[in-house]
Amino acid sequence: MRGSVQRRSRRSHATVAIAGIGPWGCASVNRFVVNRFGGQPESQAVTISADTIAIARRLVAGDRAVLASLDAEGGPYASLVLVAGDERGWPLLFLSDLAEHTKNIARDPRVSLLFDGTGDLAPPLAGPRLSLVGAVEPAPDPEALARYVARHPAAAAWAGLRDFHLYCMIPRRGHLVAGFGRIAWIDADALF
Repeated sequence: MRGSVQRRSRRSHATVAIAGIGPWGCASVNRFVVNRFGGQPESQAVTISADTIAIARRLVAGDRAVLASLDAEGGPYASLVLVAGDERGWPLLFLSDLAEHTKNIARDPRVSLLFDGTGDLAPPLAGPRLSLVGAVEPAPDPEALARYVARHPAAAAWAGLRDFHLYCMIPRRGHLVAGFGRIAWIDADALF
């Protein structure tokens, strides 16, 4: 995406807005945070290539992720979850009320999902991964549940249980590491 670039400096970060034509031919403005210490030099425009966005989209379309939530003391808690996408591509989670992560999000809905695309790479840190940050909220829509069950047919057995509920993550932005030196913060508007 190419277009005009605006900058607003902060102490250690610069916010870069890139206006142009989005993935569906619509005008869009995407903001990216760049670390001035070791990041892109401030004098150069920061662009996120279509290939980089495509890598992030492939990762978020995965069927599993690590869910990070905040425990009762405010500390991090991570667990493996199965994921499907709603009609926008936003992550859907089907969670039991008995699970620690569900208790955590009842107290504080802020979460992160780590999508791992490193597979069997040697070394694995050379592979792509995306940390998607945002918040979750209940998703009582029967069509969303049908999308989830279509992606994970075994979930149909839990759909009738009273302690299982569907949640949708409302993504704010993603941190993509697509390999050595290929690191970018991507706003949700550019990703979905």
